[in-house]
Amino acid sequence: MVIKTELTAPDFRAFTRHVAFGKNGLKGVYVTLLGTGAIVGAILGVSLAVTGIHLDLPNLMIGLFAGTFTLVIYAKLQMRNTRPAANGSVLGPRTISLSEAGVGEACPHQETLIRWPAVLAVQSVGEHIFIMIDRNAGIIIPHRAFTSAHERNQFLAELRQHAPAAVPSLP
Repeated sequence: MVIKTELTAPDFRAFTRHVAFGKNGLKGVYVTLLGTGAIVGAILGVSLAVTGIHLDLPNLMIGLFAGTFTLVIYAKLQMRNTRPAANGSVLGPRTISLSEAGVGEACPHQETLIRWPAVLAVQSVGEHIFIMIDRNAGIIIPHRAFTSAHERNQFLAELRQHAPAAVPSLP
């Protein structure tokens, strides 16, 4: 089976979000941040009470906000460095093919064949299918690449046939 598609920056962002945060997206990050903030706040409050140091609430909140803001800005700047180039091999038109040998991906700058044993997982997340070959590497297939839900299901069935352990029950 052969699928033709065009990968865009939003497709790549969806993939990186999936790799970084898993299937639940940012929900887990927010829970982690709030939980960590509550724990750090409790430790700081107990430490200040035990040592007798007085720190008023407005100054504490300003310090926590400034620290958080600095971390967020740093993370955003680092993420900017990981964006794919417009004329590189990540974005743009591509053809994905399934064969007895493995999953093929061809774009104007390269061709790749991933043998079936290398397919670790196939995950359908939001509007994408991700064929994972490592924790941070995979093939991105937007649902818009398929002409119908039936064609997408055929594609998933063929994936399931070649890599049954990597393809759980997908919709």
